[in-house]
Amino acid sequence: MHTQTCRISFAFVICLAAALCALRAGPAAAFSFTPPVHHDVGGRPADIAVADVNDDGRLDIVVSAGDGISVLLATGPGRFAPATRVVLEHRPGAIAVADFDGDGAPDIVTASLDGTVTVVQGDGAGAFVATGTFPTGPTPTDVVVGDLTGDGVADVATADQGGDGVSILKGDGAGGLLAPLDLPVGSDCSSLLGEDLNQDGTMDLAYTRYSWEEYAGFGIVLADGAGGFTPMGTYETGGEDALPSGLALGDVNGDATPDIAVLQSNEGDGRTFTFLGDGLGLFIGASWTLFSGDVSVSGLAVADLNRDDRGDVVTSGHRPGQVTSDGDSWVVPPGPPRIYVMLSAGSSTNQGVFYKPTSFLAGRTPGELLLADLNSDGKPDLATTDVKTRSVSVRMNGALPVLTGVSPARGRIGDVVTLTGRNFLKRGTTVRFGSQIASAFVSWTASRVKVRVPSGTARGSVKVTVTTIMGRTAGTAFLRL
Repeated sequence: MHTQTCRISFAFVICLAAALCALRAGPAAAFSFTPPVHHDVGGRPADIAVADVNDDGRLDIVVSAGDGISVLLATGPGRFAPATRVVLEHRPGAIAVADFDGDGAPDIVTASLDGTVTVVQGDGAGAFVATGTFPTGPTPTDVVVGDLTGDGVADVATADQGGDGVSILKGDGAGGLLAPLDLPVGSDCSSLLGEDLNQDGTMDLAYTRYSWEEYAGFGIVLADGAGGFTPMGTYETGGEDALPSGLALGDVNGDATPDIAVLQSNEGDGRTFTFLGDGLGLFIGASWTLFSGDVSVSGLAVADLNRDDRGDVVTSGHRPGQVTSDGDSWVVPPGPPRIYVMLSAGSSTNQGVFYKPTSFLAGRTPGELLLADLNSDGKPDLATTDVKTRSVSVRMNGALPVLTGVSPARGRIGDVVTLTGRNFLKRGTTVRFGSQIASAFVSWTASRVKVRVPSGTARGSVKVTVTTIMGRTAGTAFLRL
């Protein structure tokens, strides 16, 4: 078996990035994230995933937190019930959600740093129970689930940072796992991705690889559909003293084939590297982006945030700070955690970067993050674990509604009242007079809604609110005569 090693020639990739982006250039919708809504998960979170675990058409959130798994069931667009907990014998770390036992219901697989994998089976209604724990490679830091052997049964792969690379655990079709097969792909394999990279119907693997002052980057192994794996290539990101800390898949150039983004910190500089896939399992280095200096980075995801048919990159980081040798004072104080967004720019700059980095304060300290459509509006939203708290934070991709006026400020049942403000989305929006939901609308625009005072509104002063799939306005007083 032959393994390629591909080094990036940035003089070439600058031209390539410019050409690709020029072809795709065009108007894009503006994007923003709403302020975060924090959800308690019962323990310090380690990893996060989404899936419709109770078959109601909404994405739910699954978190490995503390000594167990927390499940937040969606109750409406972008809204979630309090977490339910499944306590596990082995402390969970990385998680993946898939139908592992073939019963049509999503299950959870979690890897523990003690060298085990635990299967947590779902009943299809949102409840879970741990059904088995199986040995894997040493210190598994990531896990994926999918059919790696072409037999229609879900298998498990783990990134074994304490061993030689990747372990493959074949599923038995009944919720169990066979003894692991070790793939010696290199040391310090910390992140793992599963995807059909060569369009043959079988899931392949991408993994980070690192060796001090020797190499840093990622590699690809292609599954042959019969239980075998072919090393397809290794790719270097440069900076052999910097450990790659994340991988993400997404179509960054709009050609309908998966591309790979790599997150890496080079002597405190946060960088992402982009590699374009050809759909056959090969990748070419296209660009790198310096998004911040002096940061500790974590979390990586790719999705089209602004609907321009190009994947955008989201990550997070914070300045850890430095103290004097005796620890008495700060040499460099710690910086606040931030979310970094790199929108596809549509053109190249003289640094060979075709993303436009921007950032905003995260509030809490984000760890793992994901992008998924949590309110069913067709746009990816952002969810992050909060590594210093017992919570996850959810931000909708859009703007909160704002209610600035109610006119007239008093009236009777059936009277027409005009609500003014902004971001009044029509689909999925509710107007309330106190506890009563209004249903008789006269007209609706994004900034002005005319509605009749609903039957049942209590006499006296009530609060009028507008709730959209992005969130709810503050209440404005209305006097029901």
